[in-house]
Amino acid sequence: ALNFDKQLLDIPCPHCGHHLKEQIGRLNKNPTLTCGSCKNTFRVNADELRSGIAKAEKSIESLKAFLGERSSNLDNSFMDETYFESSTLISIVG
Repeated sequence: ALNFDKQLLDIPCPHCGHHLKEQIGRLNKNPTLTCGSCKNTFRVNADELRSGIAKAEKSIESLKAFLGERSSNLDNSFMDETYFESSTLISIVG
């Protein structure tokens, strides 16, 4: 399985729209964020995050199987440019 922990998510603040960049591994440990712009706190939905990671891993494994021997080049370096859609990952902490 690929390690997504160091991959960055671009997460918009639901209060002011300011974009935060945070590593997936950090969000798995503590999904609460504080916006650097408006100082409001919100949470990333950890269940949705894990579900998205599982779907991405499955897609990459399917691609590797499809490519056969050429898949040896698809490792964590492939993930350097991978970003996740984060719009469904946010919940407001009240």
